[in-house]
Formats: sequence, structure tokens, C-alpha cells
Amino acid sequence: MEQENLIKTSRAITVLEIIVIIAIIALIFFIISPMFHRGHPPAHNIRCMTNLRHIALSVILYYEDNANANTPTNLSLPTPDKWNDLTIEYLGDDSVYMCPLEKQAPKTCTYILNKNLYDLKGPIPPDVVLAFEGPTGWNQTGGPEDMVYRHGSDKDPVCNVALAEGSSMRVKKSEAANLKWKPE
Repeated sequence: MEQENLIKTSRAITVLEIIVIIAIIALIFFIISPMFHRGHPPAHNIRCMTNLRHIALSVILYYEDNANANTPTNLSLPTPDKWNDLTIEYLGDDSVYMCPLEKQAPKTCTYILNKNLYDLKGPIPPDVVLAFEGPTGWNQTGGPEDMVYRHGSDKDPVCNVALAEGSSMRVKKSEAANLKWKPE
């Protein structure tokens, strides 16, 4: 009879045990979850890099379309005070001019053209910085001192940069000095 009672009785899980199990699972999740995010830039950073790539390509297309025109510079780059206005026809709309982390507003741009390219005589070397993230404005040019680091972390800030070859890349603040700003 005693043996029958042992077989028939089952021990129920208490609420406290369920809470402990959930707490352990949550703790494991919070320990493991950062590993899934390492090495993968957030979507806004990828979109920002894509915007810069589109801007670089629009400047390259403008350059190629106007290379034989009578322009004030040898390069036929869009003039520094009108580069946004002159390249927008290659982009379709002005939403590409804004980093997704910034609020969209008409006639604003968070990207800047490299001011050192306007003194260049001849073709643009492919490894030179063409455009990069900078302060919000319109038709701006600048240099490395104007870089704005919107991405990454406080410990490791990142600025997106487009090269004259048409590619874009992430640049850590510590690596910005290694970029080629002036054509040789």
C-alpha cells in the first residue's frame, strides 16, 4: 500500500521554481545576446554607408558628364557652393543626403565633399576621400577636422567615408589620420 501511494503521488512545480527557471533563462540570454551583435553594424550605419556610396557615384557621374565642359576648374567637379544642387539629378531625391540617425529636413545634408579635391589638376586618385559625414548643412566642403562620428560607441566612434573609387567604408576615430585626403 505504501508503494502504491509513492507511485500515484507526483510533485507539482511551484510558482517560485518557475520564477527561478525564468530568471536563469533571462540571465543566460542577457549574457549571450551581446555576442550576436558584435561585428554587425546596425542597419542605420549600413544605410548611411549606402547613402555615401550613392553620393560618391553621383559626383563621379557629374564629373564624367562635365569633363569636357568649360568649367572654372580642371576637374569639372560640382562647384563647392552648389555640389548638392548639381548632383541631386543623379540621385532622384534629397533623402540620400541625410544620415538616417539625423532628422530628415528639406535642403539639408549630413555629408561633406573633400575640399582638397578642388585644387587637383588631373584625374582623382581612387583611394582619396571624396565625401564623408560632417555637420548638417547644404553644399558644404571640408577636411578631416570636419568629420562627425555619428556611429559606433563612445569608446570607439565611427565616421562613414566614401572614396573616389565609389566605395564607402567605416572609419574609426583612431584611424582617421591614415586616410588619404590630398591627392599627390
